[in-house]
Amino acid sequence: MEKQHNSINVIHVAVDSLTADDLKDMHHLQDFQKRMKTMFHLEKFAFVDTNGLVYTSLGTQDNIDEYGFDYETITGPEISVLDIDSDNKKVVIAVPIDPVSFNGETLVVH
Repeated sequence: MEKQHNSINVIHVAVDSLTADDLKDMHHLQDFQKRMKTMFHLEKFAFVDTNGLVYTSLGTQDNIDEYGFDYETITGPEISVLDIDSDNKKVVIAVPIDPVSFNGETLVVH
C-alpha cells in the first residue's frame, strides 16, 4: 500500500507542475507527459477528459471502458488492474484532478 500511496503523491506533484504552456496544444501536452514519465519512471502518464477520451504521450485513445474506474464519478484515487487476465497486466492509479481546459475539452482525471 505504501508504494501506491507514493505513486498517488507523485501524480499530484506531476499534475501540480502542469503549466499553461504545457496546455498550448497536443504537442506541448505530450512533451509534458514524456517528461513526467521519465522523471518519475512511469510507464504511462495519461489524462482523461469529460468525454472519456484518454490523452497519452503517444496520442489519444478511446478505450476508457477497459479501465477499472468511472471517470464520470471518481471522487478519490482508485487503483485497478488493466488486462488482468493477460501476461501484460498493469496497475492503473486514477486520480481526479481539478478540471483543466485543453483544446476546448476539460481534463478531469489523471
